[in-house]
Amino acid sequence: MKPEQSTAARSMRAVSLAILLVTSVTFFALVYSAYQDYGSLTSVSHGTSNGKVIISGNNAQFFLNFSLSNNGLLPFRADMSCPSGQPNVTCVPASVDLNPGSNGTLHFVIAVSNYTQVVNATGGLHMNGTVSFALVPFASLSLNLDFGRFVTVKGG
Repeated sequence: MKPEQSTAARSMRAVSLAILLVTSVTFFALVYSAYQDYGSLTSVSHGTSNGKVIISGNNAQFFLNFSLSNNGLLPFRADMSCPSGQPNVTCVPASVDLNPGSNGTLHFVIAVSNYTQVVNATGGLHMNGTVSFALVPFASLSLNLDFGRFVTVKGG
């Protein structure tokens, strides 16, 4: 016959099972939320954003609005910003926090002074910026992009 386990050994087994259960539930909630929010972000990248361009004299302003939804189980945060010190380019940083099951819009503004000179000198509009996404408080992703690739003015 096997000797009976001590109370400490039984308690440690119960604690380890509880930790395993909590870790598993947290991991699956994180993966499910990431999957659901990825769907929301890919819909934005496929054209569910809107905005307008105002060109006044030699200055241009780009107003970009991105509609986001959080279908996951965890709070979601999205941020857009530009570093200071870029010649002729200023940005109004934007941020949106979405609780599970909610929708929101990220409003981002880019102002370019001497627009014609900037475009003619560089062959296009190049603006460095950062886009960040986070599943609060577990994971985040930051991307450094050239926003000029996504901003175009059609017509003349």
